[in-house]
Amino acid sequence: MAKRAAKSGDKEIRESLIVVGCEFLNVRELPSETSRPRAVVRKGEVFECLGYRPDWVHVKLSNGTTGFVMQSFIEKRVADGSD
Repeated sequence: MAKRAAKSGDKEIRESLIVVGCEFLNVRELPSETSRPRAVVRKGEVFECLGYRPDWVHVKLSNGTTGFVMQSFIEKRVADGSD
């Protein structure tokens, strides 16, 4: 699984996100509820964070698909560079 890397001192911190608030979540083309879905992710699925917008998160799935998910349905998962 791909994760976003950031530096914290000498230790690399990688951020990923997980779906927690629903069984299925649309990954949309644009950060809007009326935008066309590009993919669907399931509860428990983990993906890479590319950035944040108000109420939305820009994500990259393991298959390379990118899009936006509603922030209220996901949770941050942070791991150090050892996994």
